[in-house]
Amino acid sequence: MLERFNTPSAEVVFLTASRPKRTFQGLRGIPGAPAFATQLYSAMRRGRRMTAAVVVFCDVERIGPEIEDKAAALAQTWDRLAPAPLLLNRPPNAMRRYPLMKALKVAGINQHDVARLDDPEGLARIRFPCFVRYENGHLARGQPELIQDEKGLLAVIGAMKLRGETLYGKIAVEYADVRDAHGDHVKYSYFRIGRTLIPSHRFAGPHWFVKSASPEFLEQRPDAIAAERQFLEEAPFQDEIARVFDIAGVDYGRVDFGLRSDGGVHVFEINTNPRHPLLREAYHGRQDLVRTVKTRLGEALSDLVGHRRRIHLHWRRGAM
Repeated sequence: MLERFNTPSAEVVFLTASRPKRTFQGLRGIPGAPAFATQLYSAMRRGRRMTAAVVVFCDVERIGPEIEDKAAALAQTWDRLAPAPLLLNRPPNAMRRYPLMKALKVAGINQHDVARLDDPEGLARIRFPCFVRYENGHLARGQPELIQDEKGLLAVIGAMKLRGETLYGKIAVEYADVRDAHGDHVKYSYFRIGRTLIPSHRFAGPHWFVKSASPEFLEQRPDAIAAERQFLEEAPFQDEIARVFDIAGVDYGRVDFGLRSDGGVHVFEINTNPRHPLLREAYHGRQDLVRTVKTRLGEALSDLVGHRRRIHLHWRRGAM
C-alpha cells in the first residue's frame, strides 16, 4: 500500500526546493482554477502515492544531482500508477540555466555567450560588455554591474576572492542590446503550461537590467502600457518561444527574452518556479492586463487537469 503524498483536494502539486513565499500567491483566487498544493523535494518519499492529476517539478536550476536523481526515480514510480499523473518538467529532461544558454547559442537563437567564472578558457572567449550572475539566480547585491572590459572582469573576480566568495556557481553573461525604437530596454515574457503559451508581460525602462516597469516610468510613458497591451493581444513570436521551451525540455515555466535590432529573439532565462502576477502589485493602468494573464493561467491549468481526469475516467471504465 502506497502512502498518500498529498491531500486529495489538490489537483495540481508543485514540487519546490524551498518553501515558496511569493511565487504561487498569484495563482490563488483565480475563478475556475484548480486546487493546488506545494511540496518540498526534501519531503519526497518513493513509497508515497500521488493523487493529483498534474505534478510540476519546479526549481530545476536550484536542485542538486542527488535530489534530481530522487525526483527522477519518483517520476518512474508514479508512471506505474494506474492511473498515472501528468508530469511537467520531468527530470532529468529539463535543462539548467548554463547548459540551456549554451544550447541556445549553438541553435542560433542567442548570439551571445556565457562562461563560468571558474573556467579560465571559457572566460577568455567572453565578449564585452558582460555581467556576472549566479547560475541559479541573480547576485544578491541589487542590480548587476555592466563590465566593460577584461580588466573590469578581473577586478570583479578579484574582489570576490578578497571577500572570500567562491567562483563556483557564478557565470559571466555577454550583454545583449534589446532596446526598442524609443531607446528603452525591453523584457518580454511567456508562460508555458503544458503545450499552452501565455504572453505574460512586456516591461520597459531606461536601465539595461529590467526587472519590472516602475510606476514612475509608466506615469511618464503611457505608450509602454499600450505596447504591452498589444503584445498580450497579438501574442507574437510563438514559434520561436515554443522552440526555446522545447530545447530546454521545460513544460512549465516562464521565459524572459528581448528582441535584437535584427528582430531576432534573445533569451535571458527560463524560470521553472516563476512568480505569478499579483493584482495588488500592478500599476493601476496595467491591472486589466494582469487580470487577463491570471485568467489565462487558470484556464491552462484547468485544461490540463480536465484532460488528465478524462484519461483517468476512461481508464477506470476500461478496467471494469
